[in-house]
Amino acid sequence: MFVLLTWLVLITISDSIDVELAGSYDTQGNARGVSVMGDYVYVADEYEGLAIVDISNPNKPQLAGIFNTSGVANNVAIKGDFAYVADGWSGLTVLNISNPTEPKFAGAYNTSDYSLDVTVLGNYAYIADNDAGLVVLDISDPTNPQWISSYNTSGVAVAVTVVNNYAYIADGDTGLTLLDISNPTNLSWVSDYDTSGFALGVSVAGGKAYIADSSAGLVVLDISNLPEIRWISGYDTDGYARGVVVIGDYAYVAALDSGLIVLDVSDINDIQKIGSYDTGGSAFNVALAGNYVYIADFDAGLNVLEIRENRNISAPSLPAVLMILLAVATRLRRQ
Repeated sequence: MFVLLTWLVLITISDSIDVELAGSYDTQGNARGVSVMGDYVYVADEYEGLAIVDISNPNKPQLAGIFNTSGVANNVAIKGDFAYVADGWSGLTVLNISNPTEPKFAGAYNTSDYSLDVTVLGNYAYIADNDAGLVVLDISDPTNPQWISSYNTSGVAVAVTVVNNYAYIADGDTGLTLLDISNPTNLSWVSDYDTSGFALGVSVAGGKAYIADSSAGLVVLDISNLPEIRWISGYDTDGYARGVVVIGDYAYVAALDSGLIVLDVSDINDIQKIGSYDTGGSAFNVALAGNYVYIADFDAGLNVLEIRENRNISAPSLPAVLMILLAVATRLRRQ
């Protein structure tokens, strides 16, 4: 009985993920941002504007529609029948996508700098506006966005995500910047944390902020006790971490030339790489829906990757256990 229990204790369980290409679509431009809604993927395609790709059959993505915006499409957020495009020098461009095969111009707002990212929550669009920091627009009427407020962060606002009453900004050489947005008309600084790299992406989950920190890889910060921000751990992605999404126990990192890196963050003090896929170009950004990962690849367009989780169970052979027990028994007799 003791032998059996010892054998069970020595069983090891490890997880891995198979990442396989389901399909791809090479957009006309350089894919920089990606968002998923229903059967469509919306790709911010740099100088070619917004590309809408039908992924109802993930194995054969098809172009549904395209709209060449007036600026440089860097990223996109979807809400209802509208796509909100972070459009570089043109600020925010709003498109009506009620018919994805024929997207139409709905409205725009020209921010003061260069719009790099956008997050939409409720009636507000939060824009990472490069050297101008964070810009908040009222989009209750999508055809007529209105300036509400702004906050000039100390770094370069590259990406933004909004959770509850806070905006988490990947602020370039400043690292992570947090703003209180509980009153959108009066933004206030909460805290910041200077990461060792150049913060390019941010995802928030479970009281932690996960930073795509360029050459420094993935950085994990404790944000459970604001305004204090505390470093927890990091992982060298062996690639230039450009974007990140965290869902459940996994972090999905778009790492430019290294493609997609999948990390197990269930033990935040012992992050493990459990999967990867070389997209063949430069993985710029990442989005998830169901069992599929969607990569905006700067050189290769849209990659649709299917993920399968594996659980590997291994145990030492019974003779090995007996040898261990013999060694333990011998040691006990000598005590």
